[in-house]
Amino acid sequence: MSAIHDLIGQIQDAALRERIAAEVNRIVGEKKFGLVFEELIPEITPLSAIPPHGILINLEHTLNKGQSSMDSAQEIIEALRRFNSERDWEQFHDAKTLALELSIEAAELNEAFLWKKAEHASREKVAEELADVFLYAFMLSDKYSLDIRDICLSKIRRNAEKDPSAKARGSLKKHSEL
Repeated sequence: MSAIHDLIGQIQDAALRERIAAEVNRIVGEKKFGLVFEELIPEITPLSAIPPHGILINLEHTLNKGQSSMDSAQEIIEALRRFNSERDWEQFHDAKTLALELSIEAAELNEAFLWKKAEHASREKVAEELADVFLYAFMLSDKYSLDIRDICLSKIRRNAEKDPSAKARGSLKKHSEL
């Protein structure tokens, strides 16, 4: 838990820092989410009292401590390569097919939420379909020799520029409408 508290400590706004700390403590107390904060193995957990925009934590600092989650991503990519090689499936994994499969798996993830409230979606079904989404995304990134860490952090920085917290906080408006 020290990693999450280190990240919370980086938040400049004292009121926001206190609200996030209180929310994290509430969630940890519930222990129903299976949160893993050490070495930043990310999971998405809604912070009910905190708006989704305007919180940008120094992920690079956390990713550079010890074994990063990017080492884990590389391990997954290597396992995918072995898995596909053992079955001679690389021939079927051109970029277009991988992108289509990614889209199909994302649609199957949506299906887990169809006709029900989000809290009633099967955690197992969400995990299963989300894993498929990640696997195809990893294969596609591997196909283009993209560094997952670099492209994700770059995208977060671009989004922060397009949606500055001062304008976007608490708003669902598109950046061009702010």
